[in-house]
Amino acid sequence: AGTYTVTPDVTTTYTITAENAYGERTDSVTVTVNQPPTVSISTESPVICSGDSAVLNWTSTDADTLIINQGIGEVASSGTTTVTPAADITYTITATNEYGTDTADVTITVNPIPTALLTVDRDSIAPGGSATLSWTTTNAASVIIDPEGEVDPEGSLIVHPEVTTTYILTATADNGCGDATSSVTITVHDPPTITISATPDTITEGESSTLSWTTVNATSASIDQGIGTVDLSDSITVQPTITTIYTLTAEGPGGTNTGNVTITVNSLPVIESFTANPTNIAAGEGASS
Repeated sequence: AGTYTVTPDVTTTYTITAENAYGERTDSVTVTVNQPPTVSISTESPVICSGDSAVLNWTSTDADTLIINQGIGEVASSGTTTVTPAADITYTITATNEYGTDTADVTITVNPIPTALLTVDRDSIAPGGSATLSWTTTNAASVIIDPEGEVDPEGSLIVHPEVTTTYILTATADNGCGDATSSVTITVHDPPTITISATPDTITEGESSTLSWTTVNATSASIDQGIGTVDLSDSITVQPTITTIYTLTAEGPGGTNTGNVTITVNSLPVIESFTANPTNIAAGEGASS
Protein backbone atom coordinates (compact mmCIF):
# COMPACT_ATOMS: atom_id res chain seq x y z
CA ALA A 1 0.00 0.00 0.00
CA GLY A 2 1.17 3.53 -0.55
CA THR A 3 0.49 6.88 -2.23
CA TYR A 4 2.00 8.70 -5.15
CA THR A 5 1.42 12.28 -6.16
CA VAL A 6 0.79 13.05 -9.81
CA THR A 7 0.31 16.40 -11.62
CA PRO A 8 -1.20 15.70 -15.00
CA ASP A 9 -1.63 18.55 -17.50
CA VAL A 10 -4.54 16.84 -19.18
CA THR A 11 -7.12 14.32 -18.14
CA THR A 12 -5.18 11.07 -17.58
CA THR A 13 -6.06 7.45 -16.74
CA TYR A 14 -3.61 5.68 -14.38
CA THR A 15 -3.48 1.82 -14.28
CA ILE A 16 -2.03 -0.26 -11.42
CA THR A 17 -0.95 -3.87 -11.90
CA ALA A 18 -0.41 -6.35 -9.03
CA GLU A 19 1.41 -9.66 -9.62
CA ASN A 20 2.20 -12.82 -7.57
CA ALA A 21 3.01 -16.44 -8.34
CA TYR A 22 -0.57 -17.08 -9.22
CA GLY A 23 -1.12 -14.29 -11.66
CA GLU A 24 -1.82 -10.57 -11.85
CA ARG A 25 -4.65 -8.11 -11.29
CA THR A 26 -5.09 -4.58 -12.65
CA ASP A 27 -7.16 -1.58 -11.69
CA SER A 28 -7.37 1.93 -13.09
CA VAL A 29 -8.42 5.42 -12.08
CA THR A 30 -8.91 8.54 -14.19
CA VAL A 31 -7.81 11.97 -13.03
CA THR A 32 -9.83 14.64 -14.86
CA VAL A 33 -7.96 17.89 -15.44
CA ASN A 34 -10.39 20.77 -15.87
CA GLN A 35 -8.90 23.22 -18.39
CA PRO A 36 -9.21 27.00 -18.43
CA PRO A 37 -10.58 28.36 -21.75
CA THR A 38 -8.52 29.32 -24.77
CA VAL A 39 -9.52 31.83 -27.45
CA SER A 40 -8.14 33.42 -30.62
CA ILE A 41 -9.40 36.20 -32.89
CA SER A 42 -8.23 37.45 -36.28
CA THR A 43 -9.21 39.30 -39.43
CA GLU A 44 -8.15 39.06 -43.04
CA SER A 45 -8.47 42.85 -43.36
CA PRO A 46 -6.24 44.43 -40.71
CA VAL A 47 -6.06 47.65 -42.79
CA ILE A 48 -9.16 49.15 -44.40
CA CYS A 49 -10.28 52.46 -45.86
CA SER A 50 -12.77 54.67 -44.06
CA GLY A 51 -16.28 53.43 -44.79
CA ASP A 52 -15.17 49.89 -45.60
CA SER A 53 -15.89 46.80 -43.52
CA ALA A 54 -13.82 43.94 -42.09
CA VAL A 55 -14.77 40.46 -40.89
CA LEU A 56 -13.69 39.25 -37.43
CA ASN A 57 -13.08 35.50 -37.02
CA TRP A 58 -12.71 33.71 -33.66
CA THR A 59 -12.46 30.24 -32.16
CA SER A 60 -12.33 29.02 -28.58
CA THR A 61 -12.12 25.90 -26.41
CA ASP A 62 -13.62 25.14 -23.01
CA ALA A 63 -15.33 28.53 -22.79
CA ASP A 64 -18.57 28.99 -20.96
CA THR A 65 -18.93 32.60 -22.16
CA LEU A 66 -17.33 34.63 -24.92
CA ILE A 67 -17.60 38.41 -25.07
CA ILE A 68 -16.18 40.84 -27.66
CA ASN A 69 -15.85 44.45 -26.62
CA GLN A 70 -16.54 47.61 -28.70
CA GLY A 71 -20.27 47.05 -28.35
CA ILE A 72 -20.40 43.60 -29.95
CA GLY A 73 -21.20 41.66 -26.76
CA GLU A 74 -21.60 37.93 -26.12
CA VAL A 75 -20.92 35.61 -29.05
CA ALA A 76 -20.90 31.89 -29.82
CA SER A 77 -17.89 29.68 -29.17
CA SER A 78 -16.71 30.31 -32.72
CA GLY A 79 -17.93 32.45 -35.56
CA THR A 80 -17.61 35.64 -37.59
CA THR A 81 -19.03 39.14 -37.53
CA THR A 82 -18.72 42.13 -39.83
CA VAL A 83 -17.57 45.47 -38.42
CA THR A 84 -17.26 48.94 -39.95
CA PRO A 85 -15.06 50.98 -37.63
CA ALA A 86 -14.73 54.73 -38.14
CA ALA A 87 -11.18 54.90 -36.75
CA ASP A 88 -8.30 52.66 -35.69
CA ILE A 89 -9.67 50.16 -33.19
CA THR A 90 -8.72 47.07 -31.19
CA TYR A 91 -11.25 44.30 -30.66
CA THR A 92 -10.69 42.13 -27.56
CA ILE A 93 -12.41 38.81 -27.03
CA THR A 94 -12.64 37.36 -23.50
CA ALA A 95 -13.32 33.67 -22.85
CA THR A 96 -14.36 32.56 -19.35
CA ASN A 97 -15.15 29.35 -17.47
CA GLU A 98 -15.02 28.40 -13.81
CA TYR A 99 -11.38 27.54 -14.11
CA GLY A 100 -10.06 30.74 -15.64
CA THR A 101 -10.08 33.40 -18.33
CA ASP A 102 -8.29 33.90 -21.63
CA THR A 103 -8.21 36.94 -23.92
CA ALA A 104 -7.08 37.74 -27.44
CA ASP A 105 -7.26 40.85 -29.54
CA VAL A 106 -6.94 42.10 -33.08
CA THR A 107 -6.35 45.66 -34.31
CA ILE A 108 -7.86 47.17 -37.44
CA THR A 109 -6.25 50.28 -38.91
CA VAL A 110 -8.64 52.64 -40.71
CA ASN A 111 -7.00 54.78 -43.38
CA PRO A 112 -8.79 58.02 -44.33
CA ILE A 113 -10.09 58.50 -47.85
CA PRO A 114 -9.26 61.69 -49.77
CA THR A 115 -11.78 64.47 -50.28
CA ALA A 116 -11.88 67.18 -52.96
CA LEU A 117 -13.99 70.29 -53.54
CA LEU A 118 -13.57 72.63 -56.52
CA THR A 119 -15.54 75.88 -56.91
CA VAL A 120 -15.48 78.85 -59.29
CA ASP A 121 -16.44 82.48 -58.69
CA ARG A 122 -18.25 82.69 -62.05
CA ASP A 123 -19.25 79.90 -64.38
CA SER A 124 -20.05 82.14 -67.35
CA ILE A 125 -17.65 84.56 -69.05
CA ALA A 126 -17.22 86.48 -72.27
CA PRO A 127 -14.36 85.74 -74.66
CA GLY A 128 -11.12 87.03 -73.19
CA GLY A 129 -12.60 87.01 -69.69
CA SER A 130 -11.32 85.19 -66.62
CA ALA A 131 -12.61 83.23 -63.63
CA THR A 132 -11.07 82.15 -60.34
CA LEU A 133 -10.94 78.48 -59.37
CA SER A 134 -10.73 77.68 -55.63
CA TRP A 135 -10.24 74.23 -54.11
CA THR A 136 -9.66 72.29 -50.90
CA THR A 137 -8.59 68.67 -50.40
CA THR A 138 -7.83 66.36 -47.48
CA ASN A 139 -5.76 63.20 -47.11
CA ALA A 140 -4.22 63.64 -50.56
CA ALA A 141 -0.68 62.80 -51.59
CA SER A 142 -1.10 64.42 -55.00
CA VAL A 143 -3.57 66.97 -56.34
CA ILE A 144 -4.14 67.70 -60.04
CA ILE A 145 -6.50 70.07 -61.83
CA ASP A 146 -7.11 69.05 -65.41
CA PRO A 147 -6.18 70.73 -67.71
CA GLU A 148 -3.98 73.00 -65.54
CA GLY A 149 -1.70 70.32 -64.00
CA GLU A 150 -0.42 69.61 -60.48
CA VAL A 151 -1.41 72.09 -57.75
CA ASP A 152 -1.13 72.52 -53.98
CA PRO A 153 -3.57 70.65 -51.71
CA GLU A 154 -5.60 73.84 -51.47
CA GLY A 155 -5.50 77.21 -53.16
CA SER A 156 -6.92 79.33 -55.96
CA LEU A 157 -6.06 79.98 -59.59
CA ILE A 158 -7.16 82.52 -62.22
CA VAL A 159 -7.95 80.86 -65.55
CA HIS A 160 -8.66 82.33 -68.99
CA PRO A 161 -10.43 79.65 -71.02
CA GLU A 162 -10.85 80.47 -74.70
CA VAL A 163 -13.71 77.99 -75.10
CA THR A 164 -16.17 76.36 -72.72
CA THR A 165 -14.02 74.18 -70.45
CA THR A 166 -14.61 71.64 -67.67
CA TYR A 167 -11.97 71.71 -64.92
CA ILE A 168 -11.56 68.46 -62.92
CA LEU A 169 -9.88 68.36 -59.51
CA THR A 170 -8.45 64.94 -58.56
CA ALA A 171 -7.05 64.25 -55.07
CA THR A 172 -5.18 60.94 -54.81
CA ALA A 173 -4.23 59.17 -51.57
CA ASP A 174 -1.03 57.19 -51.04
CA ASN A 175 -2.61 54.74 -48.57
CA GLY A 176 -4.49 52.62 -51.06
CA CYS A 177 -7.76 54.44 -50.47
CA GLY A 178 -8.25 55.71 -54.00
CA ASP A 179 -8.98 59.26 -55.09
CA ALA A 180 -11.70 61.89 -55.01
CA THR A 181 -12.79 64.24 -57.78
CA SER A 182 -14.72 67.48 -58.13
CA SER A 183 -15.41 69.49 -61.27
CA VAL A 184 -16.76 72.81 -62.53
CA THR A 185 -17.58 73.99 -66.04
CA ILE A 186 -16.89 77.53 -67.24
CA THR A 187 -19.00 78.50 -70.23
CA VAL A 188 -17.40 80.92 -72.66
CA HIS A 189 -20.24 82.72 -74.47
CA ASP A 190 -19.87 83.88 -78.05
CA PRO A 191 -20.28 87.64 -78.50
CA PRO A 192 -23.52 88.88 -80.07
CA THR A 193 -23.72 89.02 -83.85
CA ILE A 194 -25.86 91.58 -85.64
CA THR A 195 -27.43 91.93 -89.07
CA ILE A 196 -29.16 95.25 -89.82
CA SER A 197 -30.44 96.71 -93.11
CA ALA A 198 -32.65 99.48 -94.47
CA THR A 199 -35.16 99.07 -97.28
CA PRO A 200 -34.76 101.24 -99.21
CA ASP A 201 -31.49 102.70 -98.05
CA THR A 202 -31.92 105.78 -100.21
CA ILE A 203 -35.07 107.87 -100.02
CA THR A 204 -36.30 111.29 -100.99
CA GLU A 205 -37.11 113.76 -98.31
CA GLY A 206 -40.55 112.97 -96.89
CA GLU A 207 -40.40 109.26 -97.74
CA SER A 208 -40.00 106.35 -95.30
CA SER A 209 -37.64 103.39 -94.98
CA THR A 210 -37.90 100.14 -93.07
CA LEU A 211 -35.11 99.12 -90.71
CA SER A 212 -34.81 95.34 -90.24
CA TRP A 213 -32.43 93.50 -87.94
CA THR A 214 -31.60 90.17 -86.36
CA THR A 215 -29.28 89.31 -83.47
CA VAL A 216 -27.68 86.10 -82.19
CA ASN A 217 -26.32 85.47 -78.66
CA ALA A 218 -27.95 88.69 -77.43
CA THR A 219 -30.19 89.30 -74.44
CA SER A 220 -31.03 92.96 -75.14
CA ALA A 221 -30.90 95.37 -78.06
CA SER A 222 -31.38 99.08 -78.67
CA ILE A 223 -31.18 101.53 -81.57
CA ASP A 224 -30.03 105.13 -81.28
CA GLN A 225 -31.57 108.18 -82.96
CA GLY A 226 -34.26 108.26 -80.29
CA ILE A 227 -35.66 104.78 -81.04
CA GLY A 228 -34.46 103.08 -77.81
CA THR A 229 -34.93 99.46 -76.68
CA VAL A 230 -36.12 97.06 -79.36
CA ASP A 231 -36.80 93.36 -79.76
CA LEU A 232 -33.83 91.14 -80.54
CA SER A 233 -35.10 90.63 -84.10
CA ASP A 234 -37.69 92.95 -85.62
CA SER A 235 -38.32 95.81 -88.08
CA ILE A 236 -39.47 99.40 -87.76
CA THR A 237 -40.41 102.22 -90.15
CA VAL A 238 -38.39 105.43 -89.94
CA GLN A 239 -38.63 108.77 -91.77
CA PRO A 240 -35.35 110.65 -91.41
CA THR A 241 -35.23 114.15 -92.77
CA ILE A 242 -31.51 114.03 -93.49
CA THR A 243 -29.01 111.31 -94.22
CA THR A 244 -28.81 109.34 -90.94
CA ILE A 245 -26.74 106.48 -89.51
CA TYR A 246 -28.75 104.09 -87.31
CA THR A 247 -26.65 102.07 -84.83
CA LEU A 248 -27.97 98.87 -83.26
CA THR A 249 -26.31 97.85 -79.97
CA ALA A 250 -26.74 94.24 -78.80
CA GLU A 251 -25.65 92.95 -75.39
CA GLY A 252 -25.36 89.37 -74.16
CA PRO A 253 -23.33 87.07 -71.87
CA GLY A 254 -20.54 87.19 -74.45
CA GLY A 255 -20.25 90.97 -74.40
CA THR A 256 -21.50 93.86 -76.54
CA ASN A 257 -21.52 94.36 -80.29
CA THR A 258 -22.81 97.07 -82.63
CA GLY A 259 -23.95 97.27 -86.22
CA ASN A 260 -25.15 100.20 -88.27
CA VAL A 261 -26.85 101.14 -91.49
CA THR A 262 -27.03 104.48 -93.32
CA ILE A 263 -30.18 105.85 -94.89
CA THR A 264 -29.36 108.46 -97.49
CA VAL A 265 -31.99 111.19 -97.79
CA ASN A 266 -32.08 113.07 -101.10
CA SER A 267 -33.42 116.57 -100.65
CA LEU A 268 -36.12 118.09 -102.86
CA PRO A 269 -35.19 121.18 -104.94
CA VAL A 270 -35.08 124.44 -103.02
CA ILE A 271 -36.90 127.49 -104.54
CA GLU A 272 -34.92 130.39 -103.25
CA SER A 273 -37.25 133.12 -104.62
CA PHE A 274 -40.45 133.33 -106.61
CA THR A 275 -42.25 136.71 -106.76
CA ALA A 276 -44.73 138.66 -108.89
CA ASN A 277 -44.45 142.36 -109.67
CA PRO A 278 -46.82 143.90 -109.23
CA THR A 279 -48.89 141.54 -107.19
CA ASN A 280 -52.08 143.56 -107.65
CA ILE A 281 -53.26 144.44 -111.22
CA ALA A 282 -56.43 145.30 -113.04
CA ALA A 283 -58.04 142.90 -115.44
CA GLY A 284 -56.11 142.87 -118.67
CA GLU A 285 -52.94 144.35 -117.21
CA GLY A 286 -49.71 142.34 -117.09
CA ALA A 287 -47.29 141.30 -114.31
CA SER A 288 -43.76 140.05 -114.48
CA SER A 289 -42.12 137.37 -112.35
